[in-house]
This record gives sequence, C-alpha cells and structure tokens, in this order.
Amino acid sequence: MSFNRLIYNDRLKIECMRKLGYKPKEIADEIGFCLATVYNELKRGKVEVFKNGKKEILYSSLASENQHHNKMKKCGKKSQGLDDERLQEYLSHMLIDKKYSHQAIIDDINNRHLKFDFQVKSKTTIYNAMLGAKNLIDKTHNTAWDIFHIRLLEQSFLSDCMADKETVYPHYFATADSGLAEVLRANPIKMLIYYSGKIIPVRRYSSLDYFTKNELDFYTTESKVMLRAEAVKSIDFRFIKKKLIDELRFLLI
Repeated sequence: MSFNRLIYNDRLKIECMRKLGYKPKEIADEIGFCLATVYNELKRGKVEVFKNGKKEILYSSLASENQHHNKMKKCGKKSQGLDDERLQEYLSHMLIDKKYSHQAIIDDINNRHLKFDFQVKSKTTIYNAMLGAKNLIDKTHNTAWDIFHIRLLEQSFLSDCMADKETVYPHYFATADSGLAEVLRANPIKMLIYYSGKIIPVRRYSSLDYFTKNELDFYTTESKVMLRAEAVKSIDFRFIKKKLIDELRFLLI
C-alpha cells in the first residue's frame, strides 16, 4: 500500500468508482491506498444532494480537494512568492525579456535595493517564486492535453455513434485541474442533436448570450471561416511547442 498523500487524480478515481458501485475495499486495492485512507476520504468529500425530492449522500472529489487545500493553507508552509504579483512581473521581465541569469537578478535586486513582499535571497527562491512547482513542462503538457481533449469530445461522440447505429456511447471527461473543471461546469452541454451526419451540441448558454447577431454574422462569413481554416494549416505546431519548451527550460536553468 502507498503511504503518500492522495492527489486529485486519486479522488477522481474514487468518485468514478463509487458512482459505478465499487466498495471501499475494491477502491483501496485499485488506487493503492489502505482501506482506512479510503474511508477517511469518503468522509471528507461527503456532500448532500437532493434527487426527486429525496436527500442522498454522495462523494464529491472537488469538495474533498477544496477542503484539503483549505486545510493546507491554514497549517502548511507560507506561499513561496506565488501571491506577489509585482515580483512575478519583475522576474518575468528580467528572465524572458532581458535574458538575465538568476544570479544577475539577485545582484540587480541587491544593487537597486528593490523591495518585494517576498524576499529573494537565492536561486532557489527564484525557482519557487516564479514556478511554484516541479515538473513544469510535464504539467504544461497535461494542461494542453486537457484543453485539446475537450475539443475532441463531441467529435469522438459522433464517430463512435456513427460506427454503431444500435448503441449510444456517452463520453465523459475527467481532469485533475480543479480550475478547468470549474470552466467546464460554467457552460455545460444540455443535449446533443445528431442530424444529417453532424452532431450539434446545445449548451446552457449560446453565442447570442454574449454577442449580437450582427457581430456573429460578421465573423462567421464563409470567406472568413475558410481564411481561418487555411491559416491553421500553415501553423507549425511542432515548432511552437519546441519554442515554448525551450522558454520554460530557460526559466529552470
């Protein structure tokens, strides 16, 4: 069994398995934690919901994650400069725009007697203030995949349902990014309409809730849609990815 702390991915697995009817012992075996940890987690993420006028007790991974972060804020380490926006702007300018080394930044701060809410004393403190986490490139890849996966959901749903006319395959999306989960919940899909070989998502809010019809007509003319489609074809995404990774690695040097 693992003696590490549960992360949000573990909580998502617990929530999915509970909805599918798995018992705590089966969940513990699957995620590699002891049974007591699973019971404690189910207790921490307990929420009350009403369905058809009846109260039900369910487990919410997001509720548990928020409770965990609130607890860590109260008893954990103080922020390593992540809340000092002025410092982050300064570091971004010096590292990316002026190409300063970390030691040159420390010298600049000392020579100019710059004052920030978070005191920069060493290269390590710059890493903490600027990045706030290890494995930044991997986490960036994961975030990019989350965003890309969302855009593929509707097309995947259409492809699966066209391949098997007798069965409907509902898709789901799971992410460890609580912020992204909140974005998804901001404008959920109410229904999907399959018509003439196309799938049409109907969301809670439509474009007309934010734009006038004249504005939409202006940006969705056939010529402008074709222009955007051609522009996308000419983009070298591999080059852009490499450039972004090189910039991130420069920050980590």
